[in-house]
Amino acid sequence: MNHHEYFKKNPIKLSKNETVKKSLTVGNNAVAFIRMDLGLTQAQMARKCGLQQPTISMIENCERIPSLPMLYRIVNKCGYELTLKVDKIIKE
Repeated sequence: MNHHEYFKKNPIKLSKNETVKKSLTVGNNAVAFIRMDLGLTQAQMARKCGLQQPTISMIENCERIPSLPMLYRIVNKCGYELTLKVDKIIKE
């Protein structure tokens, strides 16, 4: 399954009440997206990042929430850049 097929089956769903869940979902899906984009297995990605395969699996399946340092490590080791953006919330 390529990353396009993955995100068709596992879309990122956002709503106004899911601010925290939004960031977690994006982080977890980013790991799966990067892995699939590079054509790596979970085991290969884990070795590349100095982690265990079950850790990658738990992150991708939203069973584990990666800390920002862990997410940065995964993203950076795979040749991607992690960018955070903070915006003011405008209440209607």
